[in-house]
Amino acid sequence: MPELSIITINLNNSKGLERTLESVAEQKFKEFQHVVIDGASSDNSVSIIKKFERNNFFWISEKDHGIYQAMNKGVSRASGNYLLFLNSGDVFYSPTSLDALMAYAPKADLVACDLQQRNASGATILAKNPEELSALHLYESTLLHPATLIHHRLFKEFGSYDESYRIVGDYEFFVRVGLQEGVTYQYIPLLLSTFDLTGISSNEKHAKLHQEERIRVINQYFPKRIQVDLQSLYKIKNGAPYFFYQWIQKHIWLRYPVDLMIKLYTLFSKNKIA
Repeated sequence: MPELSIITINLNNSKGLERTLESVAEQKFKEFQHVVIDGASSDNSVSIIKKFERNNFFWISEKDHGIYQAMNKGVSRASGNYLLFLNSGDVFYSPTSLDALMAYAPKADLVACDLQQRNASGATILAKNPEELSALHLYESTLLHPATLIHHRLFKEFGSYDESYRIVGDYEFFVRVGLQEGVTYQYIPLLLSTFDLTGISSNEKHAKLHQEERIRVINQYFPKRIQVDLQSLYKIKNGAPYFFYQWIQKHIWLRYPVDLMIKLYTLFSKNKIA
């Protein structure tokens, strides 16, 4: 059984698919299975897939009912301990990405790295997974799908992607699984992949549906009273004092002088009141 199965889904994106398949084939680390699920593309995607056929490579091309049915097909055919979704257009950051990842010896149920996002003009921006997974993070954001390894057992224990979603099925899965007691999380400070922002989930035309589906997930898993608390925590976290505190914590040479100033101010205030 390979340690990793990489799953790629595609529909009529032959250019993006070729970039993805090349990136996977270039990896120095070779102990993985690659599963490609094509939705009966009408372009030349199938001929491109055939160019990359090799050992531990599985592919099918048949109609499906959406992104998450295609992903579930990939899950059902994956044999690795961990699954990583690198869909057409997405690529690994470098040919040594998997080597670098495996050097950390992933061991948790969810293993999260970082990625860069690339838009249609080629501009990129860094996106980071959280160092610790919390309910607040899942409420306000998500895990970065193309940079998060998912242990195969999670799909067996908690179910597959909910195919009733068109855009946020991966978010629903991460919330459903991430809130479970006993599901472990590991953050690895590694730039693993590059995410193509021209896909459906990032398309502004689908912004309204994206928001509606996200609200549906939140209402399903976060009771209303907890939502109120999380909204309060979100405001505190994104306020200026919190960001100032976080900045101070990262600049250790400033931490002690600032702590001393706060203590002196507190002491002075108490004496003034007295």
